Formats: sequence, C-alpha cells, structure tokens
Amino acid sequence: MSKKYEIFLFDLDGTITDSALGITNSVMYALKKFGIEETDRTKLYKFIGPPLTESFEKFYGFTKEQSLDGVKYYREYYHDKGIYENRVYDGVGKADPSVEIKFGPNIKDWPAMCALTDNLILKVVSEIHDPVTTTDELIPSGETSSYRSNPLGLAEFALSRKDPAYVGRAKAVQAAEKAREAGADMVSALPELSDVLSAIRTTYEVTPENTGVGSTIFAVKPGDGSAREQAASCQKVLGGWANIANSYATKRYRSNLINWGMLPFLIPEGALPFANGDYLFVPGIRAAVEQSQTQIPAFVVKDGALVPFTLGLGEMTSDERQIILDGCLINFNRVK
Repeated sequence: MSKKYEIFLFDLDGTITDSALGITNSVMYALKKFGIEETDRTKLYKFIGPPLTESFEKFYGFTKEQSLDGVKYYREYYHDKGIYENRVYDGVGKADPSVEIKFGPNIKDWPAMCALTDNLILKVVSEIHDPVTTTDELIPSGETSSYRSNPLGLAEFALSRKDPAYVGRAKAVQAAEKAREAGADMVSALPELSDVLSAIRTTYEVTPENTGVGSTIFAVKPGDGSAREQAASCQKVLGGWANIANSYATKRYRSNLINWGMLPFLIPEGALPFANGDYLFVPGIRAAVEQSQTQIPAFVVKDGALVPFTLGLGEMTSDERQIILDGCLINFNRVK
C-alpha cells in the first residue's frame, strides 16, 4: 500500500550533496597558514559538522586566538573555491514533475524575478556611511533563524539593526515594479514617480516595457563577515536592483549580489552626487552589461532635471553578466 506524505524535509550536506572535498581543502589551506602540512584528507573528515573553532582547538591544540585565525583562513578558501567543491551524490533519482511538493508552514517558494530591463529607475532607500557594514547588519542572525526557508518573511528583518525604515521604503518602490510587471499603472502605485518620469522623458523614451523600477542602498564597504547569501537575497525580494559602494568588503558578498541579479555598482570615495530618497536613472543598463562596460552613465533625477554622474561596475565573467541579464541565478539555470 502506497503512503501519502504531506511534508518533505531535505538535508543537504552529506545526504544530497557531498561537501567533504571543499571542507577538507579549506581546512588544509588554513593549517598551511600555520606551517602544518596535512596530506591525509581522511584525518580532516572530523571537521565536518562540529564548530570549526572547537575542532582546531581539539585536534590541533590551537589557542582560542589561533582557532579564530584558523576560521578566518578557512573562509578565505571556502568562500572563493571550497563552496563550489561540492557534488550531488549518484543515485538520487530523477524528479517527477507531476508530483506536487507540499511545503511546511514556514517554508515558502521564491517569488518570481524578472530579467534586467533596458533601463532602470532606482530609488535610494538607505544610505550607510559606517566604514564597514557587516552581513549581520544587512540581515541579522539569531532572531531570524526560523525564517531561513521563508524568503519574504526573512526579508522583513533586512537592515533592522542599521536602518529600521529600510523595509518600508523598499516595499513602497516595489509596489510600482509589481504594477509594471502586471501591466498596471506604476504611477498609481507610487505617485511620486510621475515627476520622475516627466523629467526623464524630456530626454529619454522610457516605457513600462523597457524600464524597470527598483531600489538601491549605498554603503561605504558592505558585506564583511559571513558568507550569508541572505544579505543579498533579502534586498532582492524587496525589489532591490543594485548596491552602490565605494568598495565591497568580500568577493563573496559581491558574488551574492550578482547571483541575485543585483548590480554591484561602484562609486569613488568622496561626496555623493545623491542622497537617501533620491531617484537615479540608469539608461541603457542592459546593453552596458551585455557589452561588458565598466563605466556606466547615470543621472540623479532632481527638481525636474537630470544631473549626470558615473557608476563603476567592475569586471564580471560572461556567466556573471548573463546571470544579471536573466534577473538572478535561478532564472539563469532555468534558461540553460
């Protein structure tokens, strides 16, 4: 007799995928920084599972300070290479698309994310001038743990420790984009767009079909700390299309932005040409990404005028460019 299951829970590491290679390579890299050459990979399997600091102290006699440095070195390798040294176990079987997956009460699917439009209108919804902004400040841990499988629920906590008004501002802008994607009137959803569109249309032909509307934040140096991809995904599901920064604290945070279809813009240090609450217009952004441009003309829309400035975009691989064009890594993999 066949059984009907209401809920499926999946464990990833060690069940669906084998992440041992990436973890042990990362440990080897860290140990090498201390002059320890470990050639027997099997001795390092005990690092899989327990907290890294405890493992360094227990198995190699590290002090507390040494173990913290060990974790830092571990992450250097893991964030760039180890995370990708992961394979799906053979014999998992083929998916049956006719079977409906039923989610648990706090497991939600990702909302649909559209491809990058020809032009972008961005509203600056947070401006952070701290020397460094950590991933824990972008999306806190602890109180959010029960929402890790609920993208929209988790996003409610975005920047809550740094800028509590961020979520409300981002949602207000997102209402216009949702209206655009549904074929409804953007201005009815966000009346302040009327003057913005009027100013842009004195020079550019923008329509709901060729111009998306989203939000962006400015931070001096965002992304320090853990590899928490939710620091980027929470902004995306709230309608974020970009970050603007003087630099990015880690390659991993910049990669996470790209994987969620968000443009990792750069701007030189110094006085900003815009402020929190300003609208920015980035014409021809899709073509600029397609053509691998690294200097992007943009405008601040203010008092009925377009004030020019330049955004940097930095180098991206062909896959990274395509991910942004497709709207996110999820879309990129579907297209492939």
